[in-house]
Amino acid sequence: MSNDRNRNACAVCHERPELEKRRAELLRQEEELKLKVDQLQEVVLQELATAQGDILQNKELLSSLNEAKSSSAAIYSSLSESSRLQAELRQECDMYRPLAECSSQLFFAIRDLHKVNNMYQFSSSAFTRLFNKALSTEHKVSYVD
Repeated sequence: MSNDRNRNACAVCHERPELEKRRAELLRQEEELKLKVDQLQEVVLQELATAQGDILQNKELLSSLNEAKSSSAAIYSSLSESSRLQAELRQECDMYRPLAECSSQLFFAIRDLHKVNNMYQFSSSAFTRLFNKALSTEHKVSYVD
């Protein structure tokens, strides 16, 4: 399965590099947003821990809590949008799954050729280079009726 994912990623990077770039950017943004949520939680906990007197009467604390609430709502909205976009990207990347599965089967068949003759030994990096070269080569397909 891991090889399928690698071949799929190779095909996507080659055919549609903008999809892979967008996916990486979404993952980076998602991590940043999750860190912001963690920081907001830390701030709220710190303020609650250091609050003096009646916390319901502490206007500064209430204001800070409301600000944290609105910030976290915006962050969760962004995270939800990010998840939706990632699902769309996954769906587009899945178009390349048959190619990934076929190339994975081919890799394992080639890998076992050394059992026939020791001369037939291919590393995964050599196969990946050949795979990328095949993707780069334009093939004209003619259909015979």
